[in-house]
Amino acid sequence: MAVLRVASNCYPCLLDRAKFECDMVFTREEDKKAAVEELLDFMACHKGGVPALMGTERELIIKRRSGSSDPYRELKEESNQVARDLLATGSGVL
Repeated sequence: MAVLRVASNCYPCLLDRAKFECDMVFTREEDKKAAVEELLDFMACHKGGVPALMGTERELIIKRRSGSSDPYRELKEESNQVARDLLATGSGVL
């Protein structure tokens, strides 16, 4: 059974996603920086590890530091409202 290992392009992707999530849940730059730096520390100690482990740790760091159980909550609510609006518009066509 093959085990996925971190490739060179995994690191910037993990950090890019961390920045995206931090922008959603933090208003202060210091909080964003602290979360990303904690992730960097974790990544430095787990070089060559499993990408899913690093992604999971990213989520745990951001959730713990922000106090938010779901950093994507507002985005999901907005997306669901758009979908409901489209359904309402489209139901008259069918």
